[in-house]
Amino acid sequence: MTEVECLGACANAPMVQINDDNYEDLTYQSMTAILEALARGETPKPGPQIDRQTSCPEAGPTTLPEMATENHDYRDQWS
Repeated sequence: MTEVECLGACANAPMVQINDDNYEDLTYQSMTAILEALARGETPKPGPQIDRQTSCPEAGPTTLPEMATENHDYRDQWS
């Protein structure tokens, strides 16, 4: 085990980093499932353990939602 600095995942807490993977939005059940999968030699799905994209709310992004599906460049509107 290696001690690491803050991983900046407060919006997705509780979370844990195992090797190079972060597992977020953990419950007792999901953490137990991750540990059991690792013990079996499997690779559990890293990231949020609930239905959300990165740090967005579970219902999806609430600001600039079109950015989640396409790459919009807003820079010309900022001047």
